[in-house]
Amino acid sequence: MKDLFIFSCYTGLSYIDVINLTEDNINIGIDGELWIIKRREKTNKLLRIPILPKAKKLIDKYKTNLKSVVNGTIFPKISNQKLNSYLKEVADVCSIKKNLIPIKH
Repeated sequence: MKDLFIFSCYTGLSYIDVINLTEDNINIGIDGELWIIKRREKTNKLLRIPILPKAKKLIDKYKTNLKSVVNGTIFPKISNQKLNSYLKEVADVCSIKKNLIPIKH
């Protein structure tokens, strides 16, 4: 889903961190602006990321999404395999020949 990819671009978050993002991770910073404050899934390192206006629009877009509400997440849950499948489709449409899916060792 393109919105997950775009949100990742605006925040620098990995797939697993985006897909597990919840309302509890959205906080008002000392500057009065919205920030993502959470621990990375992979490293447990604390992240503090400002939410840019376009990223906020994506968050707002999914506030009433049934799958998001049921799961208690910002975005509807989608498997990494399905997301990779969508990326391949985008690459095909754009005539990108390079493999966009990382090789797992």
